[in-house]
Amino acid sequence: MLVRCLNIVTMRKLILIDDNKDILAMWKMYLEKHGFDLLTLESGSDFESYFESNPSLEGIDCIISDESLKDDLGTNLYQMVLDKGISIPFIIISGYSREEIASKVKSPEKLQILKKPISLQDLKDVIDQTLGGETIVY
Repeated sequence: MLVRCLNIVTMRKLILIDDNKDILAMWKMYLEKHGFDLLTLESGSDFESYFESNPSLEGIDCIISDESLKDDLGTNLYQMVLDKGISIPFIIISGYSREEIASKVKSPEKLQILKKPISLQDLKDVIDQTLGGETIVY
C-alpha cells in the first residue's frame, strides 16, 4: 500500500505599518518572497480603521510597526492592542533605544524592539524567531 504524506504549510499573515511607501514595498516584496502574507498600512489611522473592522485581529500572526509614524506612534498602536486584551506578537522598529521605547508602554516584555538600521534578513529572522516563540534582543 502506498501512503502519501502532504506537507501543508500555512502562510503567516503579518501587518506592516510604516509611513514610508518605499520601505513598505521593500519589506512586502522581501517577506512575500519568503512565504509570508502581508497587509501593509501607511499610518496609525489606517491600522485603527483595520482594527475597528477586525477587533480580534483574527488571522493575523504578527504586527510590525515603525515607531515614528506621521500621525501616531507604534507604541500607541501596541498599547491599543494590549488594552483590548489581545496577545499578539508585536515588533517595533525604531531609531530610539530599547529603553526609550520600553518606557512608553505598560508591558514591554511582550514587545520586540529592533534598533534601526536593520537588514531585511535580520527582520525576517526576528519574525521567524518571534513566531516560533523565541525571544531575542538586539
